[in-house]
Amino acid sequence: MTPESVQAATEAAQAGAFSSVLSSLGVDWQLFIAQLINFAIVIFVLWKWAYKPLMIKMDERSKKIEDGLQFSKEADERLKSAVEENERIINEAKAQSHMFIEEARDKAEKVRQDKIRLTNQDMERVIADAKQQIEVERQGTFTALREDIADLVTAATNKVAEKIDENTKRSLISEALREIEQSKG
Repeated sequence: MTPESVQAATEAAQAGAFSSVLSSLGVDWQLFIAQLINFAIVIFVLWKWAYKPLMIKMDERSKKIEDGLQFSKEADERLKSAVEENERIINEAKAQSHMFIEEARDKAEKVRQDKIRLTNQDMERVIADAKQQIEVERQGTFTALREDIADLVTAATNKVAEKIDENTKRSLISEALREIEQSKG
């Protein structure tokens, strides 16, 4: 026996032993191999037409979910940015409104001060005009009084003069006019 034949016999014996072990378990090795081939075909068909398209759909779905999450994050960031921008704008508007209010108060105070100043000037002018009018009236009254006094003095002097001479008359009139002027000054 050649070593190859011994080896073939050993393999046959082992195969027979293996097949006898499988037979004792109730397994037909030819049927088992056919089932393995069928199983491999079913796995291949499922892989090709079910698992692969399913994996593609799941990958697409995962991508959409990731995109949605990314969009959601971006939207949150934009919203946060918009809220911050709104707060900044509101704060600027408040600052501007306070500034406008202060300017309006300052302008109102300036207008009030101007009105007070103009009113005071008007009052001073009215008072000055009234004083001037009073002075004019006083001078007019004084002049009229002076004329009346002069007329009275003349009348009195004429009555007295009828009794006194011409030189005495003139000196008395001059003296009366001096006394009137001194009482005026």
